[in-house]
This record gives sequence, structure tokens and C-alpha cells, in this order.
Amino acid sequence: MKRTAALAAALTLSACSGLSNIFDSGNPGGCASCSSTQVCHPVTNECVDTCTSASMCSSAALSCSDLAGTTSKVCTCTADGNCGLTEICQPWGQCDDKCTSSSACPSTYTCDTASGKCTKPSGGDGGTDGGTTCTSGNQQPDTCGYGNVCQTSGSCQAAQKGTCSNFPAAHSTSGWTPANGTGYVIWTHVDESPDEGCSGATDTGYTVTLRAYTTTGTFPPNETNLPGFKYVTTSGNEIDIPVSLLLQSNYSVSTDMKAASMKFTLCSSSSTGIQAGFYFTGGNPYCANLTHQ
Repeated sequence: MKRTAALAAALTLSACSGLSNIFDSGNPGGCASCSSTQVCHPVTNECVDTCTSASMCSSAALSCSDLAGTTSKVCTCTADGNCGLTEICQPWGQCDDKCTSSSACPSTYTCDTASGKCTKPSGGDGGTDGGTTCTSGNQQPDTCGYGNVCQTSGSCQAAQKGTCSNFPAAHSTSGWTPANGTGYVIWTHVDESPDEGCSGATDTGYTVTLRAYTTTGTFPPNETNLPGFKYVTTSGNEIDIPVSLLLQSNYSVSTDMKAASMKFTLCSSSSTGIQAGFYFTGGNPYCANLTHQ
């Protein structure tokens, strides 16, 4: 019988609300008042805080990525699951509330009120790969290529390369890039609600669904054959997910065997939240903040 894993020392985290503060400093009227640690965002025309590593971001799900059109890096989301419960990842990599009208969007963007996303009529978004268009309803990565994610705006962005404390600089995934990666790409997660329980009387459960894809090869039909699929704790312990956490009934593979979803529960002595790391051998490091729901 599979057992959920307990964290020896879990990091207590607050819910991921208000992540838009990373990007929007609240300075009205453009970028006239940007400080020396901020950069003018070329899409929103607002001052945003720069970063040098993901440890400067308020959520482990965010990456510190190059800001297109500048020489700076900013904390960036790649999927809605990176953001707070009431927020979505806007096409330019900002966690923010859903738009309700085009007045809430940057210049030249219109609001798709059905999704809450600001979109460009041309399909571009000024993001990390604004020249490539894709269809988010298709299987990831659609036309974006290995190591990228198709956003709901129809644009491509780089998949998360997590740099949370679960993955120290010497970790085997530190050198992963879309150019040299060979493993499955984890592109998003769902912090499930309600969480499943744990067998330990004092442990709290954190149920998560990870979604991954491959552009070469396929996923195995049986979860026991997933290659090097690991959960990394904040203390650096690595737990084999197929052996200890994942049931076959919670493992789903697409018809062409190129995409998969995996649902499992982590157990921790923390009753509020944990920071978790995940990866496949040869794939991207992926960080997620999970809250108990």
C-alpha cells in the first residue's frame, strides 16, 4: 500500500494572495518614479521589482526570468496555477486579478471577459516568445517546442525552471535548459481542494496534481515505470513518487502517450503550508507552494 510522505521540517507559508504586488508597485502614471531596484515593464508601463534569483520572489512557483525588451530579470509566472487562488497569470507573466473590461488591460490589449485574460488582437503578448502563436486548448506545448508552455493568450512562455531552496545550486537539475533538457517537462500544478487526509494523527495532507509533457518519446502506461520522478523537500530529502506516493488510479496518460497528470498527497507536520519541489530525470526543476484546504 502506498504511503504519503511526511516532511521532517516544513516551511510555513501564507496563502498566495496578492502576488500582483511583485509586478505592480502601485506607482500611477507610468514609470517616472521607478527606483534603482525596479524596471519599467514594456507591456504594462508600470514599475516592477527586479530580481537576481527566484528566492527574491514571494512564491516558489514563480521564476526569476529575463524581461523581454530589457536587460533585467523579474519574478514571472507561466501558468494560472502559479498564482493566488483568485488570480490568473496574465500573458506578460504577471499574477493579477481577472480583467472585467479592456480598461483594466495595457494599451492595445482587450479583455476576454470569459477567461479574464488581457489579449492582443494579433495574438502576440510581448512575452518571452511573443513571435510564436499557439492554441492553449491543444495538448502542451502545442507549437511552442520543448521547454515552453502555451498560454491562454495564444503565446509561448518558457516553462518554470524552479530555483526554490529545495533545489540548491549543485542539484542535478541546475543545468537544465530547453536546449539541453531530455526529460519530461512539468508545466503546471493544481493545489487540490479539499486535501486528502494522512495516516499520521498529527500530519496535515497537501494534495497536488502535476501535469507534464514530452516532445520526444512517450509516457509509460504504468506509473511504476516513470523515470526518476522525485519529490524534493526543503531539507533536500528526495522521495520516489511512484514508489511512495502515486497510485495507478491517480495517473492519467493522453491517447498519444505524450502528456500525463499525476495526483498524490504529501503529508507534513505543518498545518498551514509547504514548499515542494518536483522533477523528472533530465527534466525541469519545478517549485510549488501548497496550502491546506
